[in-house]
Formats: sequence, C-alpha cells, structure tokens
Amino acid sequence: MDGSVKDFESKDGYITASFYAFKAIEKTKLEELKKELLSWSKIMAQDDLENSSDIERALDNFEYEDRIRSQIRKLTKAKPVDTRAITGRIYIDENGINAQVSLLGSKVRLLRALIERSEILRGTIPPFNFGLSHERAFKRFHVRIRPLVAAGTTLDLETLKNEPEYLTPQQWHEQLEEKQGEKVLIDMRNTYEFKVGKFKDAECPDVDTFREEMDYVREKYGDKKEKEIYMYCTGGIRCSVAGAILKSEGFSNVKTLKGGVIAYGKWLKNVSKEKSSESREIQSLFIGKNFTFDKRLGEPVTQDIVGRCDQCNEPCDTFTNCANMSCNILFIQCENCRKKHKGTCGSHFCMTQVDKPIDLLKKEKNKSVWSYHDRVRPEILFSKMKLGN
Repeated sequence: MDGSVKDFESKDGYITASFYAFKAIEKTKLEELKKELLSWSKIMAQDDLENSSDIERALDNFEYEDRIRSQIRKLTKAKPVDTRAITGRIYIDENGINAQVSLLGSKVRLLRALIERSEILRGTIPPFNFGLSHERAFKRFHVRIRPLVAAGTTLDLETLKNEPEYLTPQQWHEQLEEKQGEKVLIDMRNTYEFKVGKFKDAECPDVDTFREEMDYVREKYGDKKEKEIYMYCTGGIRCSVAGAILKSEGFSNVKTLKGGVIAYGKWLKNVSKEKSSESREIQSLFIGKNFTFDKRLGEPVTQDIVGRCDQCNEPCDTFTNCANMSCNILFIQCENCRKKHKGTCGSHFCMTQVDKPIDLLKKEKNKSVWSYHDRVRPEILFSKMKLGN
C-alpha cells in the first residue's frame, strides 16, 4: 500500500513521512487513542520485531498488557517518549489525525500494521506521504490532543466534508503550465516558508498565520467566488482545510495540490528517473527548497537558491535557530555569518550567552527573549540591530 522504501537514500536509516485523515473521533476516546499511539514507540523499539517476516503474527503474540500498558500509564501529557524506532509528532482531535514522523526504514510495514489494527484508525489513513530527503528529523516522539491545523476558528467534519478538487502532481503541473498567467495561484504557507522556495508566479501573502492567509483570500477574491483558484502548501493538510472552509463559504472552484510540495517534488524525481533520452525534460515549476517543520528546516526540490541571509543579504537558503536557546529566533544564516556570530542572531546578549558553560546557564534560568505569540520577524530584529536599538 505504501510502496517500497528500500531505494530511499537516508543519512541514518530513518525515513521521513507524513499522513493525515479527517475522521470523527469521540472526545471520550481521545485519551485512549493517545495512549495507543504512544505505545507505538514501545512496540516498534522491540528488537524481536525488527526482522519479522510475519508482522501480523508478531503483533498477535505481543504481550501488550504486560510489556506496554504499564509503561504508557506513567507518561504525562507533556512528557515526550525518547525512542529509537520512531520520532515525530502526532496531533489528534475530534476531527481526525495529523502526523509527521521519522522511523527506521525497517519499521514502515510495522507502522502500517499498527494503524490497521487500531479500532479507531483502521481503513482511514491513505498511503504515507514520504519526504524528499530522509534522516531522523525529530528528537522525540510526541502525541498531543490539539487541533489538526491552527485554523484560528472552530472546525467540524461537516465543514471539512466540502473538499476542494485534488490534483495529482502531474495534473497540477500540466494545468499550471497550460494556464500560464491566467491562473490564480496562492501559496498557503506562512511568510518564512516561501522565503526559500515557491511555485513560479504564485501569490505569496505576507502573513504569519493561517487565519491571516484565509482573510487575504476572502478580501481579494470574495467577490469572485466562481474564479478558479489553485492553492498549495507543504504536505496538503492546510489546503484541505482551507479549501473546505472556502467551499463552505461559496467559493466554487478551488483546486489544491494533493500531497503538497512534498508530493510534487517526489513526482519530479520519479519522472526524472523514468524519462527516456527522447522525452522532453520536465522543468520544475517549484523553485528552491520546501520548508519543513522539523530539525531539517527544509528539503531541496531544485538546486536554486532563492533566499537571502538575514544578516548580510547574500544568497542563502539555510534556516537556523539562534544558538542562544533563550532567544531561539528562526532566521536564514549563511556560513560566514554563522562563524562570525557564533550561530546566534548577533545581538550582544546572545553572543555572550553562548560562551557561558551550560551549568551556569541552567543556574541563571534566563527568561525567553521573545514570546512565541509575538511572531517576531527576523528582518525587523536585524533592522533594529543595525540602527543600534
């Protein structure tokens, strides 16, 4: 169902994948499902399942109650699981599941078996959306009960049933090529995401949240609801939600890229491998990197560098977080600036903090420099630094 991963190139044996599904889950069942999902880490860590030729039989013989449930009961809501076999984060709520994971390539079939044995999830999860590059992309394994997408509004399955039209990567590519300048193409990601890569001719709203993105579409096209609108995002779920909301509000011709930029990048790779010397070379309509919400902070679709270092403005597409953990601001930094500023944002405070021993930093317990809710933009921060503020 999910295809073979044996030909995937991986730096450390881990495969990156995502999946989501909209499905009614009783509120009273969420905590039970959370414990079940957390148990995956314990089951998958068992060496005796590593090379099993019959995963179903192995699971049937697995002493779940004795070896797993007692350990899962000890986990608090905030405590992640430290595991080898699977890492990542999974969100669940009454509308379904949204998962991004890294797992050992040898465990992919086992993960599918665990999903299909789940009374709540079986038969609902489509084939995994494997990444463009592979490595252990997360440190830990988290399962949280929270909205699948930070939509800024209450969602329900009745709204989510208003699905947009899903286009395969090939259909998407062909239609965008055919329409050229006649199409409305909207990048439904946040501002920092399209700094390192985007589709040609896409409208990239200068926004920080999904809610602002939706407001942009409504304000610009609210009086043209019959207009054909193409939308894309990283892995597909944000556009599934956005398209459903817009259709419920009367937009009649919303099209989205199934599987997002990830699926498009994989399609390009496959086409490149399969094309004969006589066939026309497919030119990517997406230029640069696809931003990812994990420690990789991006995976290349093409080799084009479309971003610029936030500190010196040289071409660069490498995102990083300030090395001072109490700052941790996300920005683009070239190698020269990384060395010059010791991996920090360059502020005097952050430069002095990274030179301190870890034990001293723990004793100081510095408060966070920024509030996550402030959504501080790097360009504003660096502009203030240049002015000496």
